[in-house]
Amino acid sequence: MSKMRLRAPDWPFTVKVPLLVMVLMLAISFVISNAVLTRFADTQERNLQTLSRTYLHGLAVNLAPHIMREDVWEVFDLLDRARSSSTGLEARHTVVAPINSTVRTKVSARNCRPRRVTTLPS
Repeated sequence: MSKMRLRAPDWPFTVKVPLLVMVLMLAISFVISNAVLTRFADTQERNLQTLSRTYLHGLAVNLAPHIMREDVWEVFDLLDRARSSSTGLEARHTVVAPINSTVRTKVSARNCRPRRVTTLPS
């Protein structure tokens, strides 16, 4: 009995050509899918950044007068209303302070457990 060898040069063209086409199609589809998904991720990241910038800009415009007057209760009320009206966004912790000031000891929060507050270098 002779052993059947699986050497590629001995295969007929009716097997070689479809296998070659299949391998090339898989390689091309992998490259194209990778490019499409990378572009989609970049687009989604840009849209998310634009949305968050718009949301925070609108919030900052409404908060500015209350921050200048140091009205903690109005700031808390505005943040609370913004949190309840935006169901898609979840803010876990929010600290609001003027740029050239420090966080005062009177901080109102929904959960009044003590937390360590650190300042970031400017």
